[in-house]
Amino acid sequence: DVVFEGSRYGDDKLRSLLTLDEEGSYDDVELESSAEAVRRYYQSQGFFEASVTWERVRFGLFERIVYTILEGPRLQVAGIEFVGNRALSDERLRQAIVTRPYRRIVLGAQGGFATGRQLEQDVDRLSRLYHSLGYRDARVELRVARSQALLGNAAALAAAVAAQMPASGLQINFDIDEGPLHQVEDVRFEFVGPAELDIGVLAAGMSLRPGSSFTPERALADGEALRRIYFDHGFPRAEVETRSAAGRSPSSIVVTYGITPHRPARI
Repeated sequence: DVVFEGSRYGDDKLRSLLTLDEEGSYDDVELESSAEAVRRYYQSQGFFEASVTWERVRFGLFERIVYTILEGPRLQVAGIEFVGNRALSDERLRQAIVTRPYRRIVLGAQGGFATGRQLEQDVDRLSRLYHSLGYRDARVELRVARSQALLGNAAALAAAVAAQMPASGLQINFDIDEGPLHQVEDVRFEFVGPAELDIGVLAAGMSLRPGSSFTPERALADGEALRRIYFDHGFPRAEVETRSAAGRSPSSIVVTYGITPHRPARI
């Protein structure tokens, strides 16, 4: 038997969120997973500070699972700020995330609420954006509070939540340490046997150049492009190995392509 205490929503709605029936399990791990599912639902409805706890209560031979819910205030997203970004504008970063501030418009509202999972995914989106542009060491950290003043004060925030003080909305900060831009210092070719093709032909089919931003994905893509060039010129068994190493500075990269053309195909 499962019951809920402290909720504005009906038991049927909350019971539909539980994973207990799906897994056929009532162990502690599954009970906690179900509590997290209920908490995520509350966050999706604007109750970002909602807490969901559970306990087992014995009734003779029977056991009841009691979920206790402290809803907290309904908090709309009041503001989103990016701190520490220099290479990318706020607008560029804003386009990369899903979370949006609450805005009243003529026919209603748009944006508004955030969940912990959604914000974690936004952190991942921002990190992947920076990494894709060559900022391999970029780090993004999330801070969330019910006001700008409480963002840097965990103790005051905890006290405000515990005292159920009025809150105007969620303030979300993404703290960004971009790190250095990793750039290509040089692109080199090492051949096993004759090169068979002119270096200019190979270089024309690649995206990386000295001064380009470096990512492992771009280097590997260029390696595959080189293999296709050899294939198109009659060397279907050509092998290309992609290697990268630090250059003269920690943020400069030397990319080397080891190429074994093998014998050309004969018809």
